[in-house]
Amino acid sequence: MRLSCLLVLVLASSVPAQFGLSGVVSPAVVSPGQTVSITVTAIQQISLPSPCVWQMVRANSPTGPTVPQFIFCITVITPLAPGQSQTGTWSVGNVAPGTYWFQVGWFSPLGASLQNEFFCFEVRAPGSQDPTLTATTVARLGQTLSMDVAAPLLPGAPYIGAMSLTSNNPIPLGANGPWTCIDNDLVFQLSFPAPLPGLFLNLVGTTDANGNATGIGINVPNLPALTWFPLKAHVAVLSPMTLTPTLTNGLAFTIQP
Repeated sequence: MRLSCLLVLVLASSVPAQFGLSGVVSPAVVSPGQTVSITVTAIQQISLPSPCVWQMVRANSPTGPTVPQFIFCITVITPLAPGQSQTGTWSVGNVAPGTYWFQVGWFSPLGASLQNEFFCFEVRAPGSQDPTLTATTVARLGQTLSMDVAAPLLPGAPYIGAMSLTSNNPIPLGANGPWTCIDNDLVFQLSFPAPLPGLFLNLVGTTDANGNATGIGINVPNLPALTWFPLKAHVAVLSPMTLTPTLTNGLAFTIQP
C-alpha cells in the first residue's frame, strides 16, 4: 500500500467520535432568486434537530451574521443511519454577493450536546466572471476526484489549491477575511503548501491562455474506512502582476463507496 494511503488510513482512524456527517452543496455558485440545496450524509448513527437539515445561513464566515430566513421548519428529531442522507433547500433572496454558510446541527447519541458543521457556497451576480471551481467527477473510493478552475479574467495566472476534511474554522486570507472553505487539519497539511505526491494532483499550477486549469484533485484511496467521509477543496488564483489572490468558490464532497 502506498505511503499516501497509509497516511489517510491513520487520519481516518484518528478522527474523533463526534465527527458525524459530510455534506454536498449544490450548486456551489448561485444567484439571487435561485435555490441552493445541502445534502448531508451520516458517517455514524446521528440525529438532526429537524428534517430541514440546516438551522441557519451565515454570511462571510461560520461566525458571521445570520441571514433572515422568513421560513418555518418544525422541530422533529430526524435520525440518520450511516450512509443515509437528508436534503434541505434555501431560496436565495436579495442578498449581497459573497460567501455564505449553511450551519447544520447534529447530535449522537440522542440527548448528547448539539454540534455544528458548516458548508460554504457563493452568491454571485448573473454573468459574474469570478473564478469558479467545478467538480468533473465524484469522490469515490479508489477513484480520482477531479476538478477544473475557470478564471477567464486571469489567463496565465499562478494558482494554488488545498483540501481539508472540514470547514468549521476556516483559514482567512487576511485579518478580516475573505475566508477560505478550508480548515487547518491533517488533510490540509498534506495538501499545502507542498502537496503529497501520488495523493494530490495539480494543486499548484498556472491557468492557460483562457484562464482554465484542469485535472486538479486527489486520488481517493480504496479504503472502506473512508466511506461517507467529507472532503473540502478551495483554490486561490493569483494576479500575474501583483500576486493578489482571488478565491474560487469552495467545494464539499462526500466520499462514496
